[in-house]
Amino acid sequence: MSHGGSDSAADLQRRAVRGALWTFIHLGVSLPLGFVVNLVVARHLGVVDFGRLATLTLAVDITVAIAGVGMGSALVNSERRRTPPAAAPKCTSCCVRPRDINCSCRSPW
Repeated sequence: MSHGGSDSAADLQRRAVRGALWTFIHLGVSLPLGFVVNLVVARHLGVVDFGRLATLTLAVDITVAIAGVGMGSALVNSERRRTPPAAAPKCTSCCVRPRDINCSCRSPW
């Protein structure tokens, strides 16, 4: 299975359905398991210590979220800068505007 630009529409759709199925399985297993684990940890630690754990978890989650702000767009922009505009194909036949969401070719800007 190639991950380049030559995937057919049927192959992409099959991969998308397969990925959605695995995501659904992951959620179906991890959410109930996480709930049960939280119950066991809460019973073991007690009210005060579980509150401390929850506060620390919240602080870590907020820190990770703040640290990751803008990371996705920074990665996309670094990839765009790496490819010279002359090497990128022109978007003429596949989409109306170069920045269309359905455009399958790369825009030089």
